Amino acid sequence: MDPKTRKELKEKIFYVVKTKRMYKKNDYTVRQLAEDLKTNPRYVSMVLSECYGMNYKTFVNKFRVEDAMAMLSNEEYDSMNVEDIGTAAGFLNKQSFFTYFIKIAGTTPLRYRKNVRG
Repeated sequence: MDPKTRKELKEKIFYVVKTKRMYKKNDYTVRQLAEDLKTNPRYVSMVLSECYGMNYKTFVNKFRVEDAMAMLSNEEYDSMNVEDIGTAAGFLNKQSFFTYFIKIAGTTPLRYRKNVRG
């Protein structure tokens, strides 16, 4: 893949996943992303690896964790428990939410909420 095509695909991936918030859909796959971009899933995976240094799952879950961190920091979401915030951010289950949250944030969601809120 030439550099221009790689750059264009990188920007399109970011636009669809982050800007259009497709990461919120817990069943949105690399195959669906590729179909939306009218390309091959292998190309999507290659660009994610080369440009972002991660696979599709980690790329999507990074945005979910960032979303969850924003909710955990915001008083508007105080009535929601940690698991519900994970679901609202796009995680399918508690285990994947906690696993990726710890991997990306370096702490559990509950500790994060307590630390950020004082």
